[in-house]
Amino acid sequence: MKFGAQLFSVNNKCQSAEDIRITFKKMKEIGYESVQLSGFPYDTEATRAAADEVGIHIGLTHTPIPEIINNTDEVIRKHLVTGADTVGVGFPAGYIEDGIIKYEELVRDFSPAVAKIQAAGLNFAYHNHHYEFVDFGGFNVMDYLYENTNWNFILDTGWVHYTGTDVLATIRKYKDRLKYVHLKDFRVPNEGPESSWGIVSLYEGGIDWDSIIAELIKVGTEIAYVEQDTASKMPDPYGEMEKSFLQLKAHGWVK
Repeated sequence: MKFGAQLFSVNNKCQSAEDIRITFKKMKEIGYESVQLSGFPYDTEATRAAADEVGIHIGLTHTPIPEIINNTDEVIRKHLVTGADTVGVGFPAGYIEDGIIKYEELVRDFSPAVAKIQAAGLNFAYHNHHYEFVDFGGFNVMDYLYENTNWNFILDTGWVHYTGTDVLATIRKYKDRLKYVHLKDFRVPNEGPESSWGIVSLYEGGIDWDSIIAELIKVGTEIAYVEQDTASKMPDPYGEMEKSFLQLKAHGWVK
């Protein structure tokens, strides 16, 4: 399994074509082998050229829902140009009401676009937060999506842990849909609501990454992307991403 950088983590460093080229170079120098495009606008051709120049793989995106549904052909074109093989949804904006995802509407609205995306030889993948693991009596939204679609999942292992769900069991459950996943660590400084939780570099929080990474390798996940949402707010966003990579190296997951 390879490790990549979810560039939403450093989206403030990706505000121009030159910024993106520099960021690709920084991630490659740190040791990441792949990147995910998310949280910033980009010129498709320039981005592909930068990736080729630096020698870094682009695996997937988080693409806004209106673009996927209403401008599917252009979304497909952009992915084919950049080389990203997966169109990802980062957050089900417009499909959450009172903390509950309107999952049947979500599947209904996305199905025509997903069919076109898959017909073009691309994958479609859904990224979870905590909403998808709300228990409806032994049943949750992730179960519904698994049983009623053929979508891949950009499983955010940090959010799974946050909900108190067994991360290893979840990986095994959805193992045939996990080409790409996210690694996100949380630190809880005190008891309280979500606002008291902090997203931190890998191995700085309370998650057993060695067991999770071993399980991801076992089920055949191709790339695990480090996602630290708060890195862009730190004095050194690149340094935050490097901390995670150095920890992966220290624990023997990369050379």
